[in-house]
Amino acid sequence: MAKSLVIVESPAKAKTINKYLGRNFSVKASIGHVMDLPKKDIGIVLPPDEDKPAKKKTKKRASAKKKPEVKVKPYNPAKIFEPTYVVIPGKDKVVNDLRKAAATADAIYLAADPDHADELRIDLDPVKGIGFDEVRAAALMVKELLDELGLRSYPKTTGSNGLHVYLRLEPRWDSIVVRAAAVALARELERRHPDEITAKWWKEERGTRVFVDFNQNAPHKTVFGAWFARPRVGGQVSTPLAWDEVETVVPDELTIRNVPKLVARRGDPWADIGAAPQSIEPLLAMALRDKEAGLQDAPWPPQYPKMPDEPPRVAPSRAKKEPKDPEEEKA
Repeated sequence: MAKSLVIVESPAKAKTINKYLGRNFSVKASIGHVMDLPKKDIGIVLPPDEDKPAKKKTKKRASAKKKPEVKVKPYNPAKIFEPTYVVIPGKDKVVNDLRKAAATADAIYLAADPDHADELRIDLDPVKGIGFDEVRAAALMVKELLDELGLRSYPKTTGSNGLHVYLRLEPRWDSIVVRAAAVALARELERRHPDEITAKWWKEERGTRVFVDFNQNAPHKTVFGAWFARPRVGGQVSTPLAWDEVETVVPDELTIRNVPKLVARRGDPWADIGAAPQSIEPLLAMALRDKEAGLQDAPWPPQYPKMPDEPPRVAPSRAKKEPKDPEEEKA
């Protein structure tokens, strides 16, 4: 019986996860969310060699053991959005196409191919000086705008102090375009609620407002998934919610101890999230409007290459000031 292949980000995670999944799974590293991993972890893995007979266990002196090395294709920032590969020691094959690995795995992504994003993520982050009540209020403002645009959204707790709002999409756009839609949404929310919500990437500009983190939609970016537990005291779970639950939810009470009972009682509010994929054209129209009004792209995280139409990637307080006009100084 073939094992199910589970691909994770790093060898350390593979070792940990392997303890819990049992013999029917083969845990391998790493598929590399390229932006989030060290260079040595970038790449994709080969499926397990099912036909290869298992070697007999032999006792060896500890000093004779040698850890196999994973050879990785050189990291090239200019090709940061392209699949890379690794060669697994003991195997003579090379996987240079992410789709080949996907064909052997139970699930790596939900879209039909990795070139198209199938969800838009709205990550609402609290900043110093505000609490979950402000995040809750911001989430309801997000829903109001999305409802106005005819878009159905699904909220969940993050397992920590924020909230996520998801939209399942028609797989027509790549992550760069979906991120542009998220930037437009964040900016429109800031325009409508300037005292409560900010789209400012630089922390020094956010004040005490809820930040809409549009960069969670950047290519290869990962967010904390639904139904996963945080490594916190209590084991808080990132829990999908119905919108009427957002007004009263206490995230710290949603733990590995009581979330199963909650689901048994009221079901899964995200059960139909994939039933009707949606278009982001209303948000892309906002993005086009902003561009025509002279707005540049929003800053990208530092590990990404410089993108077209991106402003200087430097905090305003560190930006070089324009030299003053001598004539103005005289005046």
